[in-house]
Amino acid sequence: MKEAEVEEIDLLHKENVFGAAWLIRYFYGDTTMEEVQVTKIKLDGEALLYKGRNTVGEVDEDWQKLEISDNVISATIDSVYEAVWLRLKK
Repeated sequence: MKEAEVEEIDLLHKENVFGAAWLIRYFYGDTTMEEVQVTKIKLDGEALLYKGRNTVGEVDEDWQKLEISDNVISATIDSVYEAVWLRLKK
């Protein structure tokens, strides 16, 4: 994103063309895992942030860090990277 000079991407825009981005996350102190569709992603300095929509339609109010070590299950991040890459490649 930095090389393409893109700060924010709406992953719902042209979702039918580029595909959706999903991941599984959990938060500290909570043992419940949650599947979310990544709706937006942005670069803030060196940090990659996202907003997600869970399976009941609730959307994150605040930006979440997209960090494997924090709250994202690593095996689920491929669809996010692919969705971003396809949009940057267009």
